[in-house]
Amino acid sequence: MSQLPVQLLIVLLALTAADIRKVTKKHVPEFGVCFQKHGDVNARVDVDFTIKKDGTTTEVTASGEGNAGLHACLAGVFKRMQFPASSTETKVHYPVHIITAGG
Repeated sequence: MSQLPVQLLIVLLALTAADIRKVTKKHVPEFGVCFQKHGDVNARVDVDFTIKKDGTTTEVTASGEGNAGLHACLAGVFKRMQFPASSTETKVHYPVHIITAGG
């Protein structure tokens, strides 16, 4: 009896909010370093970015409260993030706000 070849089919789906939170949560300590380093501990910053199909980020921009150094630092953190691969690009709007004790 001959055996038929087995083909492996991998289905990549779009990223979910939970997928995105799982990755960004790992970088929260880096967010804190950015806020402390740039003296804007209670600023609210909006980060917009695109996750490409291979999981890398592109088109990263940070805006809102705080100074240009804070924005650049946070954008750098997001540029280094690696998300799971998916079947489509995902555009993300991610607000970042560190709440400190007494803040």
